[in-house]
Amino acid sequence: HHGIYIVFLAVINLYSADKEQRVLGHAVIDVNGVLINFLVTHLSFESKELRTAQYATIADYVSELDNFIITGDFNTSDFSEYSVIKNYDMVNSTKHSIKTFPNPNPTSSIDNIVFSKSNWTFEKPKVLSNGNSDHCLLYATGTFDPNK
Repeated sequence: HHGIYIVFLAVINLYSADKEQRVLGHAVIDVNGVLINFLVTHLSFESKELRTAQYATIADYVSELDNFIITGDFNTSDFSEYSVIKNYDMVNSTKHSIKTFPNPNPTSSIDNIVFSKSNWTFEKPKVLSNGNSDHCLLYATGTFDPNK
């Protein structure tokens, strides 16, 4: 079959203590017979301790997936917080820090695209500052190789 179809949707609660409930959204998208795991999140800004628990849940969850992309507001410029995730890379990193918050004069690199490095590559990351959000939109061109 040809086309793009959503074949699975899930919402996973992340530990949030008594703060605003945070989640990990997961969609499996069938692109011409290839299944892509696309996830989105918005982690806590209140403390590193909350995010540490949230990252641990995310790392455990994606460890079961063949491939993944996680996008969202990770609410940290400390790229070492991501390190619990295995076999990953990210668009926004120490080697290529992209300021995304606040908009229009960004000073923090808190938004990201995290991906399974075994089968994804991303290039040409950019931000779009159009006033539709208090964040600048982070985007990049991605290529998926299902045979890696």
